[in-house]
Amino acid sequence: MQLWRERYVDSEEAEAILNLGAAVHIHCAIDSHLADGTFTPEKMALAMGPRYIGLVSMLEKTLPKDFLVPVAHQCSFDGRNYVHIIIKKQSTIVSLIITRKEGRAYPLSSRSHVVNVLGLPLHQAFLRNLEVAGFETREYLGFIVSGLDREQSYRVASDLALVVWEYLRKLEM
Repeated sequence: MQLWRERYVDSEEAEAILNLGAAVHIHCAIDSHLADGTFTPEKMALAMGPRYIGLVSMLEKTLPKDFLVPVAHQCSFDGRNYVHIIIKKQSTIVSLIITRKEGRAYPLSSRSHVVNVLGLPLHQAFLRNLEVAGFETREYLGFIVSGLDREQSYRVASDLALVVWEYLRKLEM
């Protein structure tokens, strides 16, 4: 059963927002080699803080068995604060990245790729040799960035986006 429906939105603004997620993935997971490490559960709890640590256990329950969560932390990049969870499947790295909107939002009408996953618009692009998917809540922007092929990336992004969106919506109450 297909759980998504495709449409297109303004590519320039949507891609600028999606680039926020791609940049953090490249900076933290790749260039800073965080994806090569493993945090203890205690280190993750300390690095994430009480507001976001629940994301780690939630993801571990949601992800397929061959995916692991070795690193989770909060960081700053380019003047913006992020929550960053690194997910690995063998040598493939997937990042879940969350940031406050700070006035940014996806345009309502445009020409970039949008998949509607059970009512949640998931904006998608291939940027910097990565598959990037993004979604938003009232206060947050979320990104799933990976080196997976397009189909695998969309499947993982669809699964993660819904549960993370629900988690963030609870924080907003």
